[in-house]
Amino acid sequence: MNNSKRSLRPNKIRFAIDTKDEKTKDEIMLELESGRITLGEEKYLITEIQLKEMLLHADDLGSGAQGDVKRINFHNHSIAVKQIKIDDLNLFKQALKELNVLRKVKQDMNFQYIVRYFGYVIVNEPKYIYIFMEELIMCLDKFQSRIKTFPESIVGNIAFDVINALNYLKENHQIIHRDVKPSNMLIDKEGNIKLSDFAVSGELNNSVAKTKTLRGHFQYLAPERIDESQNSVYDARSDVWSLGISLYQLATGKHLYSKLGCDENNEFVLLSFIEKHEPPRLTLEETTFSTEFCDFLNNCLVKNPKERPKYKSDGPNKGIMDHPFFIRATMEQETAKKWLKEQILLVLSNK
Repeated sequence: MNNSKRSLRPNKIRFAIDTKDEKTKDEIMLELESGRITLGEEKYLITEIQLKEMLLHADDLGSGAQGDVKRINFHNHSIAVKQIKIDDLNLFKQALKELNVLRKVKQDMNFQYIVRYFGYVIVNEPKYIYIFMEELIMCLDKFQSRIKTFPESIVGNIAFDVINALNYLKENHQIIHRDVKPSNMLIDKEGNIKLSDFAVSGELNNSVAKTKTLRGHFQYLAPERIDESQNSVYDARSDVWSLGISLYQLATGKHLYSKLGCDENNEFVLLSFIEKHEPPRLTLEETTFSTEFCDFLNNCLVKNPKERPKYKSDGPNKGIMDHPFFIRATMEQETAKKWLKEQILLVLSNK
């Protein structure tokens, strides 16, 4: 197969997703960039036919809400390819959000806390976008199912990497993730944690986001995203709440609301519980965790978003990046990543 750097016509898109014959601006932009793959300094153009041939020999890596993820061999590189169905307008918009975030981050080649993106290919029959990304080992949700719980120092390392990713999105691109959870935190062979899955991300306007629909996994939603009296206006601190719920799960091996007696499988009951009950607290009496970690987690889970800390300090209001637990994690990076690398080898050897 010759999928070299020779010039090829980009794959033509035949969506008319919104039932209009005329292509939208987004469809035109997709058409122009489809098939352009960049690996380091090397640039390639591949066609729909070439991609389909590669997929015949692909390995399954997993599946998510948007679609399957496969591993292909591309010019002697092991690449993850995310398959997203785009046969209706909502799916198309989610795919665009994913691509828009990844393309923005790609411009900063030295940023290490978000999954690296190489390009995409459009397939018309059936209608899919295949996003080319770096191959990572697995998500933390799956990783935890193998090792049960993470030591506090490792949770600190995870928090350090994810917070850097979230703060980068906010400060550099005015983007809020809106679906922070362990299954969207991926680990590489060096023990680095990378944030992924931006299909429900949102743009911040004057530092706030607004939506009329609930997006993301309900278990991790912040109260202000549920409370109708707030008119669904929120800011990046809603991701801080989701991070706190995630860190509790990684540290204890338990889903927080199940621990409190809430039926998490009943969405109505879960949403009502989050909105009406006081936020969960982690206390020294019931855990073996440090004072710093308990305080950090409890700060993330302050119910009033105006009192919840931001990523960085704002005047007298301390941000979570200035919290003693985060600062300690900064100094424990090398040891934590060494532990993670060892656990990765054990998990992979037992597959």
